[in-house]
Amino acid sequence: MQSASSQTATNAVATLPGRLTGRLLVLLGRFDLSSPRATYVLRSILAAWLALVVAYALELEMPYSAASTVLLVINPIQGAVIGKGTWRVLGTLGGMVVSVLLMSAFGQMPWLFLLGFGLWLGLCVAGMTLLRHFRASGVVVAGYTVGLATFGALQHPQLTFEHVIGRGSTVMIGVVCLGLVSALFSRRSVRNKLDALLGRLSANVAEALATQHDAGSADASGATTSRIAPARRQLMAEIYGVDDLLSLGKAESSDLAHRADAVRHAMASLFAALAGGAPSTERERDQSRHWQHSQHWRGMQSMLATTWREAGQAVAAGETGLPKAVDILRTARARLSATRDAPSSVTSSTPPALHIAVDRLIEQIDDYLAALDGLTSLRRTRPGTSVPPMSLVRPVHFHRDVRAAWQNGLRAMLTLVCTGAFWIVTGWPHGDMMLLIVAPYCALLATAPNPAAGAFQFVKGTVIAVPAAFVCAFVVLPHIEGLPLLLVVLALFWLPGIYATTMPQHGLAALAYLVGFNTLTGADNPMHYDVALFLNWSIAWVLGTLFAWMGFRLFLPRQLPRDIARLRARIRDEAVKLLRVGSHAAASHSSHVWQRRQQHRIAQLGALLKTQPDAMDRAIADALASLHLGREIHRLRAWLQRKGGDALCRQIIATALARMARRADDPPRAARHARDAARRLSAAQAEAAGVAGERAALTDIADLLDAHASYFSTLPPGRTHAQ
Repeated sequence: MQSASSQTATNAVATLPGRLTGRLLVLLGRFDLSSPRATYVLRSILAAWLALVVAYALELEMPYSAASTVLLVINPIQGAVIGKGTWRVLGTLGGMVVSVLLMSAFGQMPWLFLLGFGLWLGLCVAGMTLLRHFRASGVVVAGYTVGLATFGALQHPQLTFEHVIGRGSTVMIGVVCLGLVSALFSRRSVRNKLDALLGRLSANVAEALATQHDAGSADASGATTSRIAPARRQLMAEIYGVDDLLSLGKAESSDLAHRADAVRHAMASLFAALAGGAPSTERERDQSRHWQHSQHWRGMQSMLATTWREAGQAVAAGETGLPKAVDILRTARARLSATRDAPSSVTSSTPPALHIAVDRLIEQIDDYLAALDGLTSLRRTRPGTSVPPMSLVRPVHFHRDVRAAWQNGLRAMLTLVCTGAFWIVTGWPHGDMMLLIVAPYCALLATAPNPAAGAFQFVKGTVIAVPAAFVCAFVVLPHIEGLPLLLVVLALFWLPGIYATTMPQHGLAALAYLVGFNTLTGADNPMHYDVALFLNWSIAWVLGTLFAWMGFRLFLPRQLPRDIARLRARIRDEAVKLLRVGSHAAASHSSHVWQRRQQHRIAQLGALLKTQPDAMDRAIADALASLHLGREIHRLRAWLQRKGGDALCRQIIATALARMARRADDPPRAARHARDAARRLSAAQAEAAGVAGERAALTDIADLLDAHASYFSTLPPGRTHAQ
């Protein structure tokens, strides 16, 4: 190993690292080095050391990039390290191929190279927005790798291949070293966390439903309102977080990856249970209050409250309580079915809304039982015969925001092209460093809730990294000798940044600090001390960060209220679009896909409005109305698709759907068509033909359209898709 510096240290300065190390050890001695945070910091430093040593041993160009890769991928959870590392390698390989192609075609034409790079980055950022979890990170790494792999190559196109291979090699070394250290010194803990999270959410959903039925039994006095209970609001915003944790677990465990569909199905079923069951309109609540004067119905509400509370307590007890919870819910379901089918309790004179309310309660229990099936599958060492095979579980479909994807991609492209234009026009030899910064920053922050604020955190981290790198490169390193002291000194400067990554409010600034410090220090072997080069790189780094920040403020800036309004409109449009289709129904599978995507949109809406409970009440109430409207339309179409049935009833329902399709942009008139069809079914005594539920569905559609007319009527005439 060559010396990190060719200069000989003076006696006074040579002891500086030793004194700093001693003080650091004293400081660390005051803390518990066995705590999760401390072990995470130590693992990160060890992995960065290992990557740097291997890169030095292989005599790679820019060996510090291997350590930078480690500091970019570090995470306290082993699954995140494996997932991010794997997809970073795949993305880097794709980016390397594109880098060679762009340099081969436009190596002597910087403007065309810049446009090609911008277009590629924009496509990758758009793809990142549409994909989820680690796949998204892999795509975006492929986008900005072009800037990293071709850094410095435009001045020397003949060295393109060496630059690209060197960049790929440092990434591979960093990922492998971090994965090795993480596998040796960290535990696979996601499965237990996932089990605990899904169990807690299941128990909390049961308790929220019990509280809802408690309120329902007291509703005869008019005590309840249409406000969503705080616990229910919170759960709607949290349930789909199961998928985020599952993505980490899949990277850790192949067994958990095999069960992923069952876990996602449990998550979606849990949300369906939480969103279903309750009356959706004030008319239904009034009718329910009228029925609640019946002692039998009050007893049913009380029974359901007790059932859900006992089921929740059984689920909270752990694996041994799941069979008990299933038995409790199946008993309640049987009682509801008997109540619905008994001639003395549900007859042709029963209000349709009450009939559909009983059906919803049964569907709610079925959804919750499906969630418990997924939880049982997760907790079993090997799936038993009582758990549905994974191949029979329907996959969960998620919402994809195509418009946001194109906006994010276009913003990244415009920012990169403007930055590159500044570099080319000024003729600054070191201006290509800005492309190396702008590309990853514009990509990484594209989907952040407040990207401009995140970019400013990058600015803060960069401003701290510049003086730190100067002190390290020109004050400390010239006075040390040997690899061990070099590693100790670098660790001293890495330590505050790694520690800050454990605090969410400082995570982005810490990331910018670590990468900026490593690059600007440029710990090559041997070291080269060039103040002019350092100043040029530092200015380019700061300017690149500022360009990224300005890009998020100038080019299609993300505005949270606008995003919320667009998401609400998308939820509404997807429900109204079903009205426009008419009587030609989609298959039952499309009903499942439609509902799951709507649920994910509602969960995203709840997460965006998590800190605004009043606005969330209104938005979620409208969104749930859209969900129930779509479910009832699919219910009617599924009935029409079935063979048999009374011909007159089929004609009445098909005609009603066709008329509602023509009046989809006029909710009150569409509601009148639905209500008229319900009356015609009632006059024809259609209950004998087994369509009492369909009559109730038509009445429910009318009530939903009337109660939320102002929400549904904001759809422009003739519009069939959310753009």
